[in-house]
Amino acid sequence: MKNGTFKYLDIEDTSAYIIIKDTVHTEYHNDGKYYIQSKLTWINNCEYIMTMTAITIPNFPFHPGDKMEVQVTKIEDGIIYYNSIVNNKKWPGRLRILTGGK
Repeated sequence: MKNGTFKYLDIEDTSAYIIIKDTVHTEYHNDGKYYIQSKLTWINNCEYIMTMTAITIPNFPFHPGDKMEVQVTKIEDGIIYYNSIVNNKKWPGRLRILTGGK
């Protein structure tokens, strides 16, 4: 996951996608109108801490400086399964690998 483009499978905004380039994470929403930028600190190949640095999504529940812990639990058939936690809120998710991600 250290370099690639990924598409969310479990959120309402079906246009949302992520680009990861080593330690830089940029997430685009609403056909690119809004974004979340973050710095990644890799713990190992399957875990990272994402520190949000800029958010343009209106009324977003998290803020710059918030840290999200992400743990990839499985990669199967081009789908990444993961668990996230930020501000004591936990949830599972799935991403489709569009480019890279191996």
